[in-house]
Amino acid sequence: MNYTAVDEGVSAMHEVAVPAAWAGLPDEEAAPAAGVPEYVAKVMAAVNGQRGDQLPVSTFKDMADGTVPVGTSKYEKRGFAAHVPEW
Repeated sequence: MNYTAVDEGVSAMHEVAVPAAWAGLPDEEAAPAAGVPEYVAKVMAAVNGQRGDQLPVSTFKDMADGTVPVGTSKYEKRGFAAHVPEW
């Protein structure tokens, strides 16, 4: 491990002032991109936003066998974990 790099990083930290008014800002839902399939806009957006438990059962009536439309993986490029495990 490069201890010098770690020490330099720690010594270079500085506080960033954040306006107190930002604490009360409402969350904004991102608008779905044009041309996105209905499954991606309705189901994947809710699941990826950790709101999948709010989807009504009727959303899945055409997918009762558990299938997922082909080609949806290209919309699933998150690249980070919501929860990082501690060892």
